[in-house]
Amino acid sequence: MEKAVFTVKTGLSREDYRKFLYIDTFKKSVLIWPMIVLCSAMGSVLVAALIDNWNILVIVLIAFFMLALSAVFLCMRIERRCRRTVEEGKGFIRGTSKTLRFFDDHVERVNSGDKAKSEASYSSFFRVLESNSFFLLYVNANVAVVVRKKDISGVDRFRDFIKEKFDGKYKTV
Repeated sequence: MEKAVFTVKTGLSREDYRKFLYIDTFKKSVLIWPMIVLCSAMGSVLVAALIDNWNILVIVLIAFFMLALSAVFLCMRIERRCRRTVEEGKGFIRGTSKTLRFFDDHVERVNSGDKAKSEASYSSFFRVLESNSFFLLYVNANVAVVVRKKDISGVDRFRDFIKEKFDGKYKTV
C-alpha cells in the first residue's frame, strides 16, 4: 500500500466558511475589482446623462456611491449565503471533518461523516490558491476543497509540495 506524503485532517467552522466566501468572491480573479470600478464609472455617466448634469464632480461622486453600493451588495450576498448554508446544516459546518491524503500522483479525500471517499490526480485540478488562512484546491472554477493552514503540520513543506504538484496552477492571494 502506498504511503501518503501528507495527511491533513481538516474541517470548516462558520467563520472559516465566511472567510472562504470573501476570498472566493474578491480575490479569486484579478478582474473582479476592475470590472466593479468600470461598471460604476459607466453607471455614473449614465446617471449624469439622465439628470443632464455633466459636472465632473457630480460624475465622480456618483461613481463612488455606485462603487460603495456594489461592495455593500456583494458583502450582503456573501453574508446571506453563509447564513443560509449554516441554517441548512451543511456537513462541513456542523463539525464534521475530512481527511486529505496527498500522494505522489494523486490526492484522496475521506469525509468523516459518511465515510465517502474520492480520489483525483493533481492534473485534474483547475487551480490552487493560497491565502493567509487556507489552501484552496479548485476542482473546477466553482468548487474548491478548503484546507486550513492551522490543520497542517509543516506548512512550508506542504507549500513546497503543492507548488511542485500544481506547477503553473498555484497562486497566492
